[in-house]
Amino acid sequence: TKSLYYPTLFPVVEKQTLNFNVFENVATVTQAGDIVARGASIRPADRPVHAIISGEIPKIAVKRIMDENVRTEYDIAMAMAKGDANAQNVISMWADDVTFCHDAVQARVECMALQTASLGRIRLTTTNNNGTVTEQDVDYQVLKSGYLGAAGWDVPATAQPISVDLKQGIANGRKKGHYYKYIFMNTDTFAKFAQCAEVIKLCSSYVATMAGVSLTPSLETVNTTLKTLPFLYGVQIIVIDQI
Repeated sequence: TKSLYYPTLFPVVEKQTLNFNVFENVATVTQAGDIVARGASIRPADRPVHAIISGEIPKIAVKRIMDENVRTEYDIAMAMAKGDANAQNVISMWADDVTFCHDAVQARVECMALQTASLGRIRLTTTNNNGTVTEQDVDYQVLKSGYLGAAGWDVPATAQPISVDLKQGIANGRKKGHYYKYIFMNTDTFAKFAQCAEVIKLCSSYVATMAGVSLTPSLETVNTTLKTLPFLYGVQIIVIDQI
């Protein structure tokens, strides 16, 4: 079982009701003090702008039924597997409804957390959710940098994921007072990123470049290279390997 990312990205907070009310600080940019003559009056500074986000927390649930026939199959299978630990483990995996339901709820929360971190919203459809779906996206009003993702990385020869995409995304964020330390990518996105000609060139050593060698860099090599680029302000990539 892979570890879950959501408890770190979105720490769990105990709540007694299914309503939420969040007091959000919208303006986070620090203001610089004014330079004026001694004894002169100065313009009063604005207070931070706040907004309140509220709503109702939906239920996340999964159901699996074990009727009499299935229970009989389970009892027979366990009896036949007596003394065979491997067979008993397989049967338990098939019939352990409590673990299955628990893991299913955790998987939904994990999916929601990663979607929110990536897109700032969750879209529920009949394809990805069996229950009642909303007609509108569940928008958490997460402030975004304006970076739209790896849409152009499918053409590795011409893509500019570092000098254009990451540079612009970080610059947009800094204008809004957001100073990014990490970039999250899944394994597929990082594979596209690492195969771009620009990334390979920036990550290649001088000797390898002169020899005409083009090797797809590792995550460690990429992050080491990103640290040397001043316009990225030390940002690092974290690859999320999750299904």
